[in-house]
Amino acid sequence: MVQETQLADPLVRVLAVNDSPYQLEQWRDLFDACGYNSQTASNGAVALEMAERLHPDLIISDVEMPGMDGLALVDAIRRHPELHDTLVVLASGLRR
Repeated sequence: MVQETQLADPLVRVLAVNDSPYQLEQWRDLFDACGYNSQTASNGAVALEMAERLHPDLIISDVEMPGMDGLALVDAIRRHPELHDTLVVLASGLRR
């Protein structure tokens, strides 16, 4: 018996943040293929402005970015009265 693929709720808003255009495209394609409503931002400052407007359900962010990095973005989200409970996932491609 073949099982149907259950897609995500398109009303779930995901904001992907990365300074790498390639990685942003990969994340956006993944979230779109799963059925989420996804948006992208190329740095933390832009992501914070977008989050204030969009109130995403999930933010996935690179750690290392110029300007406002992922850690500073998390700090700003946690201090924001309307966003403080937003789920944030930090990702890094750094190898140490």
